[in-house]
Amino acid sequence: MSLTPQWSTLDELVAALPGAWKRSWQEHWRLLCVAWAIGIATCAVAVRAAGLYYFLDFRPKGMGPWAGSFSVLSAFMLAGCGLCLLLLARRSFRLRQSPVRTIAWTLGGVGGVYLGLDDLLQIHEMIARKLAAGGVPRVFGLGDQDLYVFFFYGVVALFVARFSGRDLLRWNDTWLPGLLAVACAMVSLLVDLAPWEQLTPGQQALWGPIEEVAKTLGTLNFTLMGVLLVEAAARWDIAVAADAQPQSRTAPADLTLVSGSFEPGEKRPAS
Repeated sequence: MSLTPQWSTLDELVAALPGAWKRSWQEHWRLLCVAWAIGIATCAVAVRAAGLYYFLDFRPKGMGPWAGSFSVLSAFMLAGCGLCLLLLARRSFRLRQSPVRTIAWTLGGVGGVYLGLDDLLQIHEMIARKLAAGGVPRVFGLGDQDLYVFFFYGVVALFVARFSGRDLLRWNDTWLPGLLAVACAMVSLLVDLAPWEQLTPGQQALWGPIEEVAKTLGTLNFTLMGVLLVEAAARWDIAVAADAQPQSRTAPADLTLVSGSFEPGEKRPAS
């Protein structure tokens, strides 16, 4: 029986950070640079073309046919990341790993799909409005009641990281886009704390797109991490299978080439 722990501690994950992001860059810098360049350029065009309204969840009246399109794009990327994590949950189940690890990957996958729906349907905004109507105070008087929802999202994310951490430590070449995704999410959250109604139209035109661009680039990086995790899991499983069943250096008997012809009735090599 293996004595390897079924999951890692958060301390182990934090200690692995310095080397992990460097390895991510060395392994995947071409893919990351191309994806980031396309994402940043697309967001810049969107802001110049339609400002904040390019990112609205619903198409407002008179804002043009492309209004809200980036919310749809973010939803697709989050759902794609969620499906990648569900593939890892299925792998964990098939390999009979710890049930807690399988649950962690499943929560991550379902959470990714849910966040995509949240971006489209404004679920956390609806919850925040209900909390406000129920008399729940704002956190330290900042932002809206949706901070409670974001805190719950953070707890779920920590659970996923904690109990899938053994896999994450193996595949730490996938961490850089995940770290950037968290950084972008924090930027979006901090800008969201600003009292929107008290901002001037010029300030809204500046900070609104910054918040939404940060969110869009965050979802892009989450998707990149999901794709890289699936690729890393496939590489890991192939390497394990190769170590468990080393291939023979000689060709199998049934593939051996036999030269020469055979007369009728002559015994041939078994195939």
